[in-house]
Amino acid sequence: MKLIRSISAEMMCRVGQYLDTIGRGELFAAMPELSDAIEQLDMEALDLLEAEEEKKDGPYNRLCALLGGSPEAQSLLELTCALLLYPQFGTLLQKWRGHLVTPELACFMENIDEPDYETLRVLYESAQRILYSDQKAEPFYQQEFFADNRLLGYLNGDCRIDDRLEDLTELFDGTGNGQGGQKGEELLPLMIREPACKELGQLLSDRSEDIWLRGNDGIGKRHLLRHALKKCGKSMLFVDAKAILEHTKQEQKLIWLVRREALLLGCDVCIYGISGALLAKYKLTTDQLLRLLAEPFWKEGLRLVFCTDMDVELIPYLDRPIRLLELLPLTQDERVALWERYLDHVGLKLDAVMLGSKYKFSPAQIHKAIRQLLAEADADGTIPDKEVQRILRFVLPPVTTKGSIEPPHENCTMESLVLPSQIKKTIQQICDHVRYSHQVFDEWNMESRFAYGKAVSVLLCGPPGTGKTMTARVLSDELGLPLYHINLSQIVDKYIGETEKHLEEIFSNAEKSNIILFFDEADAVFSKRSEVSDSKDKYANTEISYILQRIEAYDGIVILSTNYMNNIDPAFIRRIQYVLNFHMPGEEERMQLWQSMIPAECPTDQIDFEYLARQFELSGSNIKNAVLAAAFYAAGRGERLGMAHLVYGVRNEFIKQGKPVFAAEFGEYAYFCR
Repeated sequence: MKLIRSISAEMMCRVGQYLDTIGRGELFAAMPELSDAIEQLDMEALDLLEAEEEKKDGPYNRLCALLGGSPEAQSLLELTCALLLYPQFGTLLQKWRGHLVTPELACFMENIDEPDYETLRVLYESAQRILYSDQKAEPFYQQEFFADNRLLGYLNGDCRIDDRLEDLTELFDGTGNGQGGQKGEELLPLMIREPACKELGQLLSDRSEDIWLRGNDGIGKRHLLRHALKKCGKSMLFVDAKAILEHTKQEQKLIWLVRREALLLGCDVCIYGISGALLAKYKLTTDQLLRLLAEPFWKEGLRLVFCTDMDVELIPYLDRPIRLLELLPLTQDERVALWERYLDHVGLKLDAVMLGSKYKFSPAQIHKAIRQLLAEADADGTIPDKEVQRILRFVLPPVTTKGSIEPPHENCTMESLVLPSQIKKTIQQICDHVRYSHQVFDEWNMESRFAYGKAVSVLLCGPPGTGKTMTARVLSDELGLPLYHINLSQIVDKYIGETEKHLEEIFSNAEKSNIILFFDEADAVFSKRSEVSDSKDKYANTEISYILQRIEAYDGIVILSTNYMNNIDPAFIRRIQYVLNFHMPGEEERMQLWQSMIPAECPTDQIDFEYLARQFELSGSNIKNAVLAAAFYAAGRGERLGMAHLVYGVRNEFIKQGKPVFAAEFGEYAYFCR
């Protein structure tokens, strides 16, 4: 601060000598503290000032150079700093010419009585890069300029960016140890993509073109860029495009501040957060966004690095070269490697292969998951599998409103399923398909033979109430993935092309959210194609053809359920990997169902399960409804659950189905039907 006050005091001393109407004595009389400051300018301060002026790369000379490097630019800088430190000085300047600090005054301070137009214009344009201008004066060379606290801090050796940009930008210093940015965040190790980091570092070091990092949200674009900056020893100012645009009608002022920071610090600029959704939200075209956010930096010759989502195109809107580096979604092998290295880095003991195979997380999601798992892990770094599944479920992004997430069901386990052994075996195969996909596709290189069609697709078909929905919930529980129950009323649309649009939205969200898609009553969407007799048939067949292609390209788990197998288009069956045919339960299975429906806590009285299983050919759903109705009937009468109540429940099920009810059908318990 001593240096700045020395510069300012010296300048005001010169002003007192040069002004015609105000002498040095009047200047000191108006500001006694200035007189004290002049008296305190000892040899040490003057030596410091001279040394600073000799530093070619010092902040003082850098500011003068940014203002044009002329003596007039030096005067303009010193005058504005003096005015900021000594506000009373402004009163004297206004008394003299009616203005504060202008290019015209700066030229006068250098004994240019009648500065030429070109000198004033150059000084004016240079001053606009660094100094504030609060009003538009005419002629332009009488426009007033001001310094601010950021410039004083810069002259004092403070390299922190402007406080007004704290929530909009981040300065990453790659010249030191590279640990995070201005916010002090730790730079995590680069776990994967070393070749991409090396290529990016070479582009930053050896070339001057702009760079375009393109990839989905959370893929690690900025993380990779920070490591590349660290490798080549460069700094960069990161600018959040969304945060800038949120300050409506202040974008140009904020961009001016960011540009000045880049000039002061001598670093490149990264503009991140550009996506199709951002453009749509603020009703901007890509061309308009570039004019607003990029052109001010290009005019100063600054290099830009753009970080955009995959749905953004830049090259068609640029008239300058740019180097494109695309970051594709993680392969399963990369996910496993990332989980392994992260878990080892934080000391968690979990199955990285299982996590990488089952959860198609982005690097950002894996980082969030690790932090949450670490917070809830035991002291030895372990955490139960059920807790892992619960935590990771909340890391997934929200899905659309065209369905609902099925809540976890405690009783939806493999042990609770009452189904033939062959169906249970197939369900286990489906789980193994998900769990061991990394081993099969990556370690055994099966992916080289199956470039597409890797979706785990399951068709559940059979009469109502035979356990199809229950099976879908069991798969969700076994795999630890949310079951997203599609609401078909939100999907099927009478307008041409809308059904496909809704389905594409569902599949895209499912791939990001890592959920199990469950289409109940799937024949409403996946029905057979028909011969074209009119335009409606043509568009209906187009819709079905689209769904066929989308399922084949889908990389996830999809479950279809139908009561009518014959209604499903045969082309779907070819694309379905697992088909489970459900039938009405036999007597042995009905016995298990009756027994499993009544918990140990329920008070019972001599229930004849063999009779119930033998006498009534009911589905699992019918048995569940009969038991529930019987339980309420018994509770209402203040009795223990017994045969009288269960016969009542069965009778209710027959009536619901429209069947005639005869007492003879109930055999030895017919008297309960009276």
